Amino acid sequence: MARSIKYFFLCYSFIFLFDGSVFAERVESTNLLGYTGYLTIPSAYISHARWSFSYSYFSQSYPLNDYIAQEKNSELWNFSSSLGLFPFMEILFSVYVVPQENISSSYANYGANKWRTLGVKLRVVDEKKYSPAIALGTTDPDLKDAEASLSAPNIPSSYIVLSKEFGLNNSSFSIGYGFDYFISIKNRARLHEVFGGVNLEISDYYSLLCDYDGKYWSLGSGLRWRNFDLIFSYTEGNYLAFRTGYKYDLLNKD
Repeated sequence: MARSIKYFFLCYSFIFLFDGSVFAERVESTNLLGYTGYLTIPSAYISHARWSFSYSYFSQSYPLNDYIAQEKNSELWNFSSSLGLFPFMEILFSVYVVPQENISSSYANYGANKWRTLGVKLRVVDEKKYSPAIALGTTDPDLKDAEASLSAPNIPSSYIVLSKEFGLNNSSFSIGYGFDYFISIKNRARLHEVFGGVNLEISDYYSLLCDYDGKYWSLGSGLRWRNFDLIFSYTEGNYLAFRTGYKYDLLNKD
């Protein structure tokens, strides 16, 4: 499977790099976890009035969090939807599936292990010519104190992030800090203290991405066609991932 993903990545990169006549204008990038960002980290940007649906595949679950799966070599799937409800707010709902792990210890073939997660990001400072956008966010918070059972804190993260565009087709970089807020089990935060990333927009349809979540480095490529997009990623430690998605424009601009 890993070799197939590598070939898939190389073929699509070649096609999209040399045939750009049918591609649409740039929109904010959606990361592998389903919200606006780079590969594995968030940015301070919001895809306002866009409703995103995506599927992500991870060759192993380990790069996301040490606790998400009992078997570290298990594949991981993510089905997610994010909505830029207001210019300053984005909400996220995801379902993570570990297909090789049974959800029940008592019954064989009961079904794959699954986790549901919620997230929200608020941009508190808009980007200016010489100053970055700033956002606060939380993903997969521990809601037990609120007597809610919807979200199990398997990949929790609370953070502040600063993002700034620079030359080259509105490329951008981000730097942030991850906290233990809304996390009852210490040291389980997915974003480990300082994190950051860069998105180089080579053209309206092709970008190169690099980020660091505080523990792992990831390198990848983003491809876009109309409202569809693809992301391919290689994470330190020989972990591969890709995401495919569609963004629906609620204002019907497209």
